[in-house]
Amino acid sequence: MYELKTAVKDQHIDFQGIVDGLYYPFYFEECRHKYLKDITGIDIEEYAKQGLNLVLAEYTLKFKTSLKKAIN
Repeated sequence: MYELKTAVKDQHIDFQGIVDGLYYPFYFEECRHKYLKDITGIDIEEYAKQGLNLVLAEYTLKFKTSLKKAIN
């Protein structure tokens, strides 16, 4: 299992105090890029500079719980 702790931007929090559904794919992509670099050694930005774009054709997200901003 791979886990990434990241900062949630205030403007991504909706009136319920959870991450607005629109932003889940953005956080997912951040985690995917970090996973590729940390686990496989693939630097997606370096690939892009060489004209190789590693993109997803499709994905499905299922949630156990809503993302919330941590309170410090």
